[in-house]
Amino acid sequence: MMMNQAKLQFISNSTDDVEIFGISDHCFKCNLQFLGQTSFGHPFIFAVDSIWPYRIQLKTKNTGSQTTFQHTQHFSEGGEYNISFDQYEDQIVNFQSHLINKPTNQYLPLIVLSSFLLGFIILWPLFKLARRHIRKLKGEETNYFMEMEEWEQKIDSLSRDNTNNSDERKKRNQRKKRLRSIDVFRGITICLMIFVNYGGGGYHFFQHSVWNGLTITDLVFPWFMFIMGISITLSFNSFRKSAKTYKQAFVDILVRSVKLFALGMLLNMGQNMTTWRVPGVLQRFAICYLFVATLNLFTYPSQKTLILVNSRSWTSPFKDLVPHLIQWFIMFAIVASHIIVTFKLDVPGCPRGYLGPGGLDNHGHYENCTGGAAGYIDRLVLGDNHIYGYPTCKEMYQTKQHFDPEGILGILPSLLLTFLGVHAGEIITLFPSHKSRLLRWLVWALITAGIGISMTFGTLNEGIIPINKNLWSISFVLVSASTCYIMMILCYLLNDIRRIWNGAPFYFCGMNAIALYLGHMLIPFNFYWHTDPQTHTSATVRAGGGTLIWIIWAYYLYWKKLFFTV
Repeated sequence: MMMNQAKLQFISNSTDDVEIFGISDHCFKCNLQFLGQTSFGHPFIFAVDSIWPYRIQLKTKNTGSQTTFQHTQHFSEGGEYNISFDQYEDQIVNFQSHLINKPTNQYLPLIVLSSFLLGFIILWPLFKLARRHIRKLKGEETNYFMEMEEWEQKIDSLSRDNTNNSDERKKRNQRKKRLRSIDVFRGITICLMIFVNYGGGGYHFFQHSVWNGLTITDLVFPWFMFIMGISITLSFNSFRKSAKTYKQAFVDILVRSVKLFALGMLLNMGQNMTTWRVPGVLQRFAICYLFVATLNLFTYPSQKTLILVNSRSWTSPFKDLVPHLIQWFIMFAIVASHIIVTFKLDVPGCPRGYLGPGGLDNHGHYENCTGGAAGYIDRLVLGDNHIYGYPTCKEMYQTKQHFDPEGILGILPSLLLTFLGVHAGEIITLFPSHKSRLLRWLVWALITAGIGISMTFGTLNEGIIPINKNLWSISFVLVSASTCYIMMILCYLLNDIRRIWNGAPFYFCGMNAIALYLGHMLIPFNFYWHTDPQTHTSATVRAGGGTLIWIIWAYYLYWKKLFFTV
């Protein structure tokens, strides 16, 4: 039996055939599907989805009449059930569902892994405390904050471009200290990405949503986009202090974007060029970086404007917004364009504004409408052979069309998310106090979450714009942006304000995120101790072990002072 499944054995005490239909309760507005039939002496065995409740319908036929019986139950993973029933005249009676085995706790491997990590988190500070005590016994003056200062000096001495030029090191030492929280946030994100890309232990919450909804895996890509936006702001601040011209800065942006896009295309390349997928993660990064960094480069307000805004009492509290109204207007126009295209574009054979997965959705009326306008544009421009062929909705909704979650239309809301990251970085630049930064991020977390959730009416499928990572819906972008602000607040508090955690081991990973991303995509580390069917134990060991290998590799690169950028 596979993970996330339960086995049902239907036992009928009637000599007449009884037809069995079923569907996952998570499948929105889906008709029940025919599974098989059973009669006395002919049990029917079937494996069902154990992640969500499952709907069962029994149909009887007798002397031309037909009756139905429905039952919904959330079956336990790995459970084996005997479902027995009798037929009296035209009715199903004595329906009983018996669990005939005791399934193992599917969360036990995850609990063990979490306990190991928690133990490490507790024991590591104790080890540091003992080490500090030994140094004191040797007459060496030391405390936690002194060690943190030593750590920071060591980090500041490391070159991001592997140069040994003393003048460059001197300039870096004169700069404002690098915010540890950004690298820690990036490191957490890349480690989570590696863990889920290695299977996430087979747990459904470490997989992408089937269609509408939000899992922790759905947040990985948005977190990277947001962090990239913050980096754009910090890079622009460095440009303003340098002797580079705007033309040189734009060339740097263009070159980096081309490199990212080319790397993404190389990762997508297979043996058959006719099915070379064009969209991808790095391709989306490249396009968003090119547009948003260029926008910020050429529309950033002058120093005179910033001073003027800061000098007035009514605009000073909004100095992260007022000087950038042109940028906000452009982003509003982009979001409006996305909404107009999504809800007004004529898609052949589909209703305007359709946001569903097609297939069984809406009782099968829009079978060939997967993704609505977004899917139609990709298939029209790129063709089926050059977009993703296995969307997350394929199995549950039985969709037949290809759909790419990194498609063309989804670029527009991605620009907004990257821009919100730029704005978060601008808050770091314009507000010097920790309190003001935290307060701003918290306010924006509440604003983005409030607007995003209001679009959904607080429901999974019934809102105006449901949260949907496949479509990069506006509600998804805003809600995920809210989590980005929250993560920044937490990392900033722990790493840069209170300094109760130096960010290890995620800090090392954040310093070499692109190297880890490319490495884990090229080297999967598929190690098992037995073959199918896989268990959560083997899948968790694979995902956790593979992630640990890349964490160790990140530390090795840091130790060797090797830092890779694009």
